Amino acid sequence: MSQAIFRLCAALFFTALIATGVQAQSDDDEFLDDDERVCVSQFALCTSAPCIPDPLNPTEQALCTCEVAYGPNYAAKTECKHRGHKPIRLPGGLVSVAQVVSTYAFIQAPTKPVMTCETNAPWTDCLDALCIVDPENPLKALCSCPYADPMTETFVTYGGSCNTNTCESVIWSAATVQAFQAGSDALIQATRPEKKPYEFCPPQELVTQ
Repeated sequence: MSQAIFRLCAALFFTALIATGVQAQSDDDEFLDDDERVCVSQFALCTSAPCIPDPLNPTEQALCTCEVAYGPNYAAKTECKHRGHKPIRLPGGLVSVAQVVSTYAFIQAPTKPVMTCETNAPWTDCLDALCIVDPENPLKALCSCPYADPMTETFVTYGGSCNTNTCESVIWSAATVQAFQAGSDALIQATRPEKKPYEFCPPQELVTQ
């Protein structure tokens, strides 16, 4: 299955799931208590994911290509029991897909510095977003992420390889500085790493192409 076909099928899946009332978040869609936000589970990792406008809802949602991972992860609204692999049978009962939820983790931090973007370009907030696992590659998932609203002048992402020119040329899965810090602090408190697990990109003038 080509990526283009998979993306279109996933967009149709998301539309069908929403129509049937399937939600990625907990039933009440409220923020979890601080001590419930970090779990060890399967999840989708979108910290460096590039995104494209959802062909069925291009002004509000984007489809982001993410990884499927397992380990300590942070979410704001999704309870632990709802984060991992979950089969969903679509209306008619003929097709089923595997659902996971996008959360935050440090898995990409050793090889991907955090890039700061100071621009009003669109970006997506994938935390707690619903994802569909690629049926031909169980290590990949496509997540339906809303555009940040309102957009802030500053956001951060593990994507871009420190090339800030991509802040406006690519729709990144990203976070506000405040949200990034909250998630990082919660994971550090839960996992107690020996050193800070992430680094920021150097100033742009020191980055060589």
